[in-house]
Amino acid sequence: MHKILIYIPFIKVGGIEKVAMEYAKILSEDGYDVTLMIDYNMGAEGNKFETLIPETVKYFYVKHIFISKIIYYFRTLGKKNKFFNIFLYGLVILTDYLYFHFKIKRKLLEERYTNTFTFYQFLPSYLTNIKQSKNFIWLHGSVEHFFDNKIVSLFKKKKKKKLNKYDLVVSTAYEMEAQLKSFFPSLPKNQITTLYNPIDYDDVLTKAKSMDTLTNEEIGLLKEKYICTVCRLDEHQKDVTTLILAYANFINKIPTNLKLLIVGDGVSRKDLEDLLLKLNLQNMVFFVGNQLNSNVWIDNADIFVLSSKFEGLPTVLIEALSMNTLIVASNCKTGPKEILKNEAGLLFDVGDYESLTQIFTNYANSKINTIEKVENAHKQKELFSSQTILIKLKSFL
Repeated sequence: MHKILIYIPFIKVGGIEKVAMEYAKILSEDGYDVTLMIDYNMGAEGNKFETLIPETVKYFYVKHIFISKIIYYFRTLGKKNKFFNIFLYGLVILTDYLYFHFKIKRKLLEERYTNTFTFYQFLPSYLTNIKQSKNFIWLHGSVEHFFDNKIVSLFKKKKKKKLNKYDLVVSTAYEMEAQLKSFFPSLPKNQITTLYNPIDYDDVLTKAKSMDTLTNEEIGLLKEKYICTVCRLDEHQKDVTTLILAYANFINKIPTNLKLLIVGDGVSRKDLEDLLLKLNLQNMVFFVGNQLNSNVWIDNADIFVLSSKFEGLPTVLIEALSMNTLIVASNCKTGPKEILKNEAGLLFDVGDYESLTQIFTNYANSKINTIEKVENAHKQKELFSSQTILIKLKSFL
């Protein structure tokens, strides 16, 4: 029997965690012995997805909760001031080394996994140190954005050396694969492939109709007409600022009862709340925080917007294909234009809040054929079904 170890950094609410969890589920259902290795233990409040791990999937945490929270603290500080990343990187390197030699190495030798799957952009390669498994790594962000910056480019040879340790490097979008081949031209072509993120659409649609996890206040918001976004509130990537500015422009131009709901939480929430106060939008824009079930918020929206500066293959956008909601996304690298091809939604340039304002205005003036867009989205979703992706993945095992 194949024994598969899946590495993820956290078990909190997020796209990478959702993808890893879906792989764990479909492989387990197909008869594979699957274990989740979760690097950081953030405690009951931080391990949001732990309750969703299938009963047939084993799991364990690597780092002690105290160590995990110290590292996460520096990670949060580093997003605000890069100086703290010096301490962060040093701490991560030290703890990874110690935990590998005193915990992980023994686990790998005892369990003798046939495959390891790593779901982390920062290439933690210590799983490849034991040469008994086929090791795969999934890249979940724009290669161009991640690797092509001044600091990371200094370590380009080291990054390539790490990538070469893996038997298969998996990109999640074809545009990302092209970037990878361009940035690392000497990486063997047969070592690279693209697998779209697998989605269980039956589960997505079940959650889209469920209000079990909602408070009465949240149910009240769902009954409103609204635009929504679902994302981690981190302006380095997600650019909710552009969405808020577009919405402010829109309601200043056209009287509307469309509200804006922001589903998610993160380090930039306070800055975004301050922006709402500055624009006097606090009675029209609402933060609803992290939600275990984000699908119900998308399904009940008039418009779903993803305004990111960069992505990999945004899972939330793929899930939205199955719902009856107009999908709008920034044309960032990578993912949105592949997901929304064949007129499955609308795209606007990254940071162009005026174009996004115009989309909202056209919607309010009934100048967008929403029914046609939704029908196209429903056709597009078959590319991302779990069974389609599982068949392709099994050819590499």
